[in-house]
Amino acid sequence: MPTRRRWSASPGVALVSVLLAMVIVTIVVAAVVIAAMGETALAFDQWRGQQAMAVAEAGAYRALAELRRRLSVDLDAQVGQPTTAATDVRHICRSKEAAPPDPTREIVEIITNYAYPVTLAASDWTRSGGTGILRLGTTVSPIQMVGAERGAAVGEFHATVYIRWSGAPATCVYGAAQPEQETMGFDYAVVAAGSLGTAVRTVCLRSPFADTCADWLPSAPPAGWAGSHVLTAGVYQGWPVVITLSPTGGAPPGLPRRDVYAAVRWPTLAPAFQNGDPLYERPHWEELVGQ
Repeated sequence: MPTRRRWSASPGVALVSVLLAMVIVTIVVAAVVIAAMGETALAFDQWRGQQAMAVAEAGAYRALAELRRRLSVDLDAQVGQPTTAATDVRHICRSKEAAPPDPTREIVEIITNYAYPVTLAASDWTRSGGTGILRLGTTVSPIQMVGAERGAAVGEFHATVYIRWSGAPATCVYGAAQPEQETMGFDYAVVAAGSLGTAVRTVCLRSPFADTCADWLPSAPPAGWAGSHVLTAGVYQGWPVVITLSPTGGAPPGLPRRDVYAAVRWPTLAPAFQNGDPLYERPHWEELVGQ
């Protein structure tokens, strides 16, 4: 009978099979690890983005609080100074009534020229046309935000406050037969950028009926812009700054005293706001993308 030979895999073939299996397993494990690392990095980036958003929002409200304090405290103190000329306040109030309007004066000057702490030697506002600008921190020198519990930095922000005349007609009353009073309406927008690591988020707070935040920063400002008052057909007139001139009380002998009322600081007998306080009510919130 013929002899049958038994064939078996050589040791070399078996080794190749084992190595191939190990390579496949290594590739699968590496893919799983890379995917897990990607998920972790994505989750971490999302967390940092949320933290940066919280920092930006906190910075925006911090800037808004600064604006409110300046309008309710500093403006009153500055305009009430005996050295403040009545003619300057009148010229600011009537800057839109002149025919033609005085190109050297803007209604927003009542804020940029006077709404700053008396501890400063000069106003820290800047003005671009009819827009007043106040900066809290900068991109190169941001404000550090520190956690209250551990005292460690949790992020940083910088914010910019923009103020514009609302477009509502100013009321400028003065003369021998009546007490002097100037009323001017304004809108605001606060843009704040918060950062944590490489994550940056930008938010904007603005007056409830004011222009959208993007319209505050146009690449080419429209020449005929006239304020949110026009956009709402005259229904919304911004939040008012009211300045009254009284001959008695609170001033050196022989000098008048000016009382400034920004939003809630109206005189006792003045009409109340119909829809709450425009300066202190909840602002409109927007997230700005690509800022």
